[in-house]
Amino acid sequence: MSSARPLIRSIVVRAVVAPMRLPLQTSSGAVDTAPLVLIDLETTAGITGRAYLFTFTRANLRPVVALV
Repeated sequence: MSSARPLIRSIVVRAVVAPMRLPLQTSSGAVDTAPLVLIDLETTAGITGRAYLFTFTRANLRPVVALV
């Protein structure tokens, strides 16, 4: 096993809007879709990490993607 630390090879960021089977009821109304930012981070060691960020509205997707 190498003692070299893995480096980030690539980051892929995608914005998606996923339907929700059961709408989330909030004080301001029902949320029936989940605007998500999907993140894949690949390292030089061949390891891929995956994460997601939930945004409350579709309008927040583009700014969050830009921040990542």
